[in-house]
Amino acid sequence: MALTITEFFADELSYFYNNNFSIIGRFLFLATDYENTFRAYLKCLATKYQHYFCCEIKYFKDCNDDIKKLLEKIRKARFQCLIDLFFDKIIKVDNVENYKNLFINAKNCRNFIAHELCIGINVEWEKDSFRTYLQDTVCNECSDMVYCTLLMKQLISAYNKEPPVCDIENSKERILKWAVSTVE
Repeated sequence: MALTITEFFADELSYFYNNNFSIIGRFLFLATDYENTFRAYLKCLATKYQHYFCCEIKYFKDCNDDIKKLLEKIRKARFQCLIDLFFDKIIKVDNVENYKNLFINAKNCRNFIAHELCIGINVEWEKDSFRTYLQDTVCNECSDMVYCTLLMKQLISAYNKEPPVCDIENSKERILKWAVSTVE
C-alpha cells in the first residue's frame, strides 16, 4: 500500500516545521498576489492609455495600437521601465521618488520571497530562530509589498468605477499579522 505524503514525512514533521512552512507559504501567497495585482493594474493602464503607450513610449512603439501585442510586450517589460512609466508619464503624485522606491522595495521583496527565502532552508527550518527571522525580518520586508498590492487594488477599483476595496493601513496590518501567525 502506498504511503501518503504526510505518512512519508511523518518522522520529519514537527511543530517548528509546520509553523515555519505555513509562514513561508503565506509569504509566497502574498508575493504571488502582488505579482498578479501588478499585472492586472498594467492591463488597466494599457487599456485606458493604449494610444499613449503605443505612440509616446519608445519601448512600446512597435505595437501600433494592437492591444494584444501591447499586453504581451508589457508582460515581458523590465520592471524598472514600468515603474518609470507609472510615475513619470501616467500617474502624477507628490513625492514621486518615495512611490518609486516603495514599488522597487516591493518588487525586491517579491523576488526575495520567490527566489531566495528558502535557500539553505534544509539547515534552519526546524529551529525556532528561523521562525523568529520569518516573523520579524521577512514581515518587515513584506510591508511595502502588501501596501503596494493594496494600493494597486484601490487604483483598479477606481479605474472600474467601484468603491474602494479597503482601508489600506488597517488591511496591511491584518494581512501581515495573518502571514506570521502560527499553527496550533
